[in-house]
Amino acid sequence: MDPALEEILALLRCPEKLVRLRQASKSELECLNARIRAGEMKNKGGDTGSEALDEALIRDGDDVAYAIRAGIPILIIEEGLIIEAGLLSN
Repeated sequence: MDPALEEILALLRCPEKLVRLRQASKSELECLNARIRAGEMKNKGGDTGSEALDEALIRDGDDVAYAIRAGIPILIIEEGLIIEAGLLSN
């Protein structure tokens, strides 16, 4: 990971719970995108996530993912994708 990105990531926090965020791994993105394609991902605003993720930040606790679009983290509570328990640990 780029050192500058690491510094920025260390400063970012979840806008809802103010906990740390981490960059999603390739396998986590694949898992989330499979759920998005199947229409099984909802965001905190209640909408079904329909746009595939190239990058994302995952909140400590692995229960919400925030998309990164064009290099910009979308840290809006209602836009956070809800991750069902255990989904990323498989």
